[in-house]
Amino acid sequence: MTQTCDICKKEIPFGNPYIAILYNIENYERDHARQQDFVNVISSDQVLTMCGKCGNKHQADAAGKALELVFQQRAHMGQN
Repeated sequence: MTQTCDICKKEIPFGNPYIAILYNIENYERDHARQQDFVNVISSDQVLTMCGKCGNKHQADAAGKALELVFQQRAHMGQN
């Protein structure tokens, strides 16, 4: 699976580190008999991908701003 950086648009080679921000819808359950917790991931959407270089350059607050841009772009394109 190849990844592309949303900031610089370069392809991220397989095996190279990258930063991904995901939007998950999850269901949390507890098995009382076994005393274990379970998380069921219902859906997962990767909303922002950054290569290592861009991820290091753009710290957490910059990533938040980038996320806002991604959501605005998707809303503009009608991909809510």
